[in-house]
Amino acid sequence: MNSKQRVQLALDHQEPDRVPLHCSFTPEAEAKLAKHLGLESTKLEAYRSEGADIGLAMGHDLLTTWLGFATSYYAKDTPTYTCEWGVEWEWVEYPSGRYTEARRRPLADAKDLSNYKIPDLYREEIYD
Repeated sequence: MNSKQRVQLALDHQEPDRVPLHCSFTPEAEAKLAKHLGLESTKLEAYRSEGADIGLAMGHDLLTTWLGFATSYYAKDTPTYTCEWGVEWEWVEYPSGRYTEARRRPLADAKDLSNYKIPDLYREEIYD
């Protein structure tokens, strides 16, 4: 059974040969896995919409492509930054790496959304 068939059966509430697989990783875990799997590709860091080599190498059934807000998770290497969606992000350190957390949300207290402008999703450069 291939991945497409497996996922389709699961979505149809039927039993595939196994549960469809998908995982995502922090950049540090992704780099370690890539090294372990012998991947020398520069197509890492899926959060930057750069590729899915690890998912393919590990036999994942679902591959993720990131666009829009999801590409903000690891957008800058500064201690805090604000993405184009107006979310302020902060890097959080932990013993084996780091990740980002949303620190300020532009719509957290919004009662009137008429002044909030989302980024232009029709810009050609975001699809490169």
